[in-house]
Amino acid sequence: MKQFFLNTIIVLCSVSLFAQKEVAVVKTNYKAGSYKNKESLSISNQKTKDMVLLVEDSKDTKIFLLDSLLKQKMVLTAKRLDTKFKSFIGYSIGEKGEQYRVFFTNKNKKKFGMLSFNFKTKQTKQTLLGEDFGKEKYIEAISHKGKFFVITALRKSTKVNFYEYNGKGFQKKHVVSFENFAYKEDGYDKWPLQLMAKVGLIGSGSLIKIDEHSPNSIENTSVKCKLYINNDKFIFTSDNQSDFTKVITVNTNNFDVTEDSFMKPDLGIEKGGEVFGLNHNSFIYKDVMYQIGMTSQQMKLLRTDFNSKEVLGEIVLKKKDSITFKNGPIIQEGGASFFASRVRELEKTSKFLRKVSYSEMGITAFKVGDKLKLTIGGYKEIKTNGGGAALGGFGAIGGGIGAI
Repeated sequence: MKQFFLNTIIVLCSVSLFAQKEVAVVKTNYKAGSYKNKESLSISNQKTKDMVLLVEDSKDTKIFLLDSLLKQKMVLTAKRLDTKFKSFIGYSIGEKGEQYRVFFTNKNKKKFGMLSFNFKTKQTKQTLLGEDFGKEKYIEAISHKGKFFVITALRKSTKVNFYEYNGKGFQKKHVVSFENFAYKEDGYDKWPLQLMAKVGLIGSGSLIKIDEHSPNSIENTSVKCKLYINNDKFIFTSDNQSDFTKVITVNTNNFDVTEDSFMKPDLGIEKGGEVFGLNHNSFIYKDVMYQIGMTSQQMKLLRTDFNSKEVLGEIVLKKKDSITFKNGPIIQEGGASFFASRVRELEKTSKFLRKVSYSEMGITAFKVGDKLKLTIGGYKEIKTNGGGAALGGFGAIGGGIGAI
């Protein structure tokens, strides 16, 4: 088996920082106030190459139009959102690239609104949408190629609904089978909605949209269900099942579905054997599937071609091994209390495996120059003495692989 870390530059840390360069300054004349949860949103118009920035303060929503060089062309002012609407969830752009619609929702994702504006007519308008999805629960929203979709599902159904806004409402409904995500565990049925959204008071499902154009944090990629938007495809992955990473690919042109499965790294554990801290996760980047399996005893990382399923390489690490491919220390950030050490080094491989395998573990990839940087790590929510919570980050393996 070909190992793919030979030419890597490995950085072990719980948070990867990338240098940022200031490219534009927009003066907003921001007015602070008691209104919390201020929102901001950026929209890239592929047709005109313009960028739109929305910045909300205690009084207004300012809408900035920037050209392809990020020079300010125009500013519109709209009334700020009603306080019960907390979040922008997406947008759509008219065919001529002039009419914009920005969608927002309330805290429980049951009521929706729309802010529309046109830089040619300089008009702005807020509309409360009357859509009622009934017993269907909100999962996520997607903005793609100027279109806007809301994803919903019923509690006990393998069907997932994609509602497309058509200018008059969410009247265009695409029903998609997510049977590949459904399974049984300890005699109980697990449904797609339960895996991808928080349902009820104790539900823990979640779906994260992955942006391959920006670095993704371990906190995000540790989530078991992910959504990748790749040209004309919505690619959903689930790592909830013990043996396989399940994949559902939705064609955005006709909403046909392709199901697939990738076997998870084999850690040589016999069925029914005693396992400590068994954890799995995956990440897709540039048509490559990265899968990690870890226990307190060992780790295995696979790199597989997403289309052909050819295994391109692997890394195996046992607790007695030295991590010879790292170029820096393994860092743990955070502590059990405010006064605890905030940053400390984990010198032993065994400690790294134990802490990460028992945490919310994730893997992420991002290209830096001609190298691919991989990062593996985990985090835990730590209850503080004051009743609040803090995130503790554990060492992460990252690295640069030659151009893919």
